[in-house]
Amino acid sequence: MKQFFTCFLYCKGIRFAAIALLFVVGVGNVWGGQYVYDFTSNDNWYTASTGSTHPTNGTDYTSFYDNITPRVKWTLSSSNDRSRFNSGYFILGKNGKYINLPTYSGEKITSVVVHCSSGGSTAVSVNVYTTEGTAAATNQTWSNQDKDYTYTISTDYQASALRIQVTNGNRAQITSVTINTATAASCSADPTIGTASLNGSVSLSHFLLIYSHYVKDRLPFRALVL
Repeated sequence: MKQFFTCFLYCKGIRFAAIALLFVVGVGNVWGGQYVYDFTSNDNWYTASTGSTHPTNGTDYTSFYDNITPRVKWTLSSSNDRSRFNSGYFILGKNGKYINLPTYSGEKITSVVVHCSSGGSTAVSVNVYTTEGTAAATNQTWSNQDKDYTYTISTDYQASALRIQVTNGNRAQITSVTINTATAASCSADPTIGTASLNGSVSLSHFLLIYSHYVKDRLPFRALVL
């Protein structure tokens, strides 16, 4: 690491600035991820953590598994109320019925996007709750079919286990669920780099100040830092 950073400090010009800024901003997974789950085909889901059996249309399940390795278990309300796979979508039962979402180690869920089918109810209302039963977003009525409904998760509950829940007496027809995440430790406004060769850290603002002097005076960058 010391040899790499020593070499890094002697780079010059625009190329140096571009690489350095990427290094400062890009340390760690500060951007989180996006996870898309497709309910239009049963082949995307399994009935067990191992094996090749897919869910059957019209059959009530209390749980099933996605196709990400290792497979993650999705659980449903204990009282299923005909929540099941159908041809091209998943039906989620009436008032209070829910499907629990996966959690991701080291990440918090910032938003959940649910796409409803083209033939779904235009009166069903749905929200995202914590598994403890607290609303984590704003309730929405799916008045338009074949549309994405985005649930922005309150910062108070982004690290909580969450579920999609029907909030009235209609059924939801789901074709996909997209979960957007950020790292649990969010990036600060003033990122730092810790390095043994510099015996400390360099903030982004400090780095830019140092580099401006480097460009102006054409002095060895290492001398400015030390």
